[in-house]
Amino acid sequence: MLISLKDQGHCIVFSSHVMQEVMMLCDQVVLIHEGVTVAHNSPQALCQLTNADNLEDAFIALIGGDQ
Repeated sequence: MLISLKDQGHCIVFSSHVMQEVMMLCDQVVLIHEGVTVAHNSPQALCQLTNADNLEDAFIALIGGDQ
């Protein structure tokens, strides 16, 4: 259902800790750590920015540690 709405051009606010879902469903991502926005971009751009293979690794790189 979410993919169908996305394909129709609807804006969807989606909150998840599952980065694989985020990578698949989201065009833009806001990464928040301890209440602070640490990044806002496309999942692909965040992976490129951090030289990460996936969004989970990009998130860890952006928050500065192995958390």
